[in-house]
Amino acid sequence: METNRKDYALYIEDLHTGFYNRVEDKVSSVLNGITFGAERGKILGVVGESGSGKSVTMLSVMGLLGPNGRVTGRIMLDGENLLDYSDKQMREIRGGKIAMIFQDPMTTLNPVFTIGDQIREVVKLHRPDIEDANAYIIELLREVGINDGERRLKQYPHELSGGRRQRIVIAMALAGNPDILIADEPTTALDVTVQAQILELIKKLSETHNMTTIMITHDLGIVANICDNVVILYGGRICEMGTTREVFKESAHEYTKGLIRAVPGAVPGRKLIPIEGVPANRSAFTNECAFCPRCEKAMEICAGEFPPETVFSETHKAWCWMNHLPESKEAEHDG
Repeated sequence: METNRKDYALYIEDLHTGFYNRVEDKVSSVLNGITFGAERGKILGVVGESGSGKSVTMLSVMGLLGPNGRVTGRIMLDGENLLDYSDKQMREIRGGKIAMIFQDPMTTLNPVFTIGDQIREVVKLHRPDIEDANAYIIELLREVGINDGERRLKQYPHELSGGRRQRIVIAMALAGNPDILIADEPTTALDVTVQAQILELIKKLSETHNMTTIMITHDLGIVANICDNVVILYGGRICEMGTTREVFKESAHEYTKGLIRAVPGAVPGRKLIPIEGVPANRSAFTNECAFCPRCEKAMEICAGEFPPETVFSETHKAWCWMNHLPESKEAEHDG
C-alpha cells in the first residue's frame, strides 16, 4: 500500500516501538512492524488483550511515550511523517489534528480546575478564531448530550457522574475540531447502560463531523456495533485485519477465532469457550508467532518462524501458518 493514498487519514507503516531500560542498557521491544491505515470518515477498531500493544501504538502516534520511548517507522498524516516533527509541532497536532479520549475521565480532567477552564484552554490553543469561547463550549456540550452547559462550565469534575465526565472529555476532544479521534477504551469505567450511550454518541459524532475514529478496545461486541474496519493485535504484531464483516464472518487467524468464541452469545447455541492460558510475557522482536503457546493448532513451524502475510482481498489479510497448509494436511491436522 502507498502511504500517501488519499483514502487514509492516518497511515502507520512498519512501526517499531520499544522502551529503553537504563539498568540493563537495552531497548525492550513492544511493537514489531505494525502497518495499517485508518480510512477517512470511517471507524477503525484496534482489538487485542491487555499487553497486545493497542495503547502503545496510539501513544506512539501522539508522541506521548515519555523520554525512554523509542519509535521508528513512519506515521503519515497529510503526507508528512509525524516522527520527524519537533515537540512544538506535535503540540499543535495533539488536540488540533488528532484528539484522544482516554479510559478514565477522572484522570484526564484536572480536579482543581472547572470544566469551563479546561475546555477553554483547548479552544484557546487550537481555535483562536472563536470569538465567544463560552458559547462555543456550551454548544459542544449540548452536542454531546449535556444541555445545562452554563452551569456545568462552573462545576469541577468531582461534581459530575462518570457518564457526564466522559461526555465532557469527548467535548474537550471535539473543541479543537480534529480530523482524527482516538478513543482508548472510553467505556471501561462506565456501567453498561452508560457504555451504550457513549458508544452511540461517538458513532453519531464521527458521522456528523466526518471524523476518522480509531476505537481501541478488547471488546469485539463494540467492534461489531460501530466499527467499519478492524485490526487484531497480539504480542506487538498484527494477526489479522479487514472489514468488520470479513474479520467476523471469515476469520483467518486462530487468535481471532478464539476471541470470537469467547464472546458471550457470539454464536447462538454455542457455549462460551475462553482462550486457555495468558498473554505471553515476551518481547515483540522474537521471530515466532506470539500466540503459539496458547494455540490449539500450533505446529513446529509456528514456534520457529513468524508466518508470512496471506491476502484474501484488498482489505482482508492475516498472518497465520494455518492458511499455508494444503487442504489435505489441514483436514488431517484438524482431525
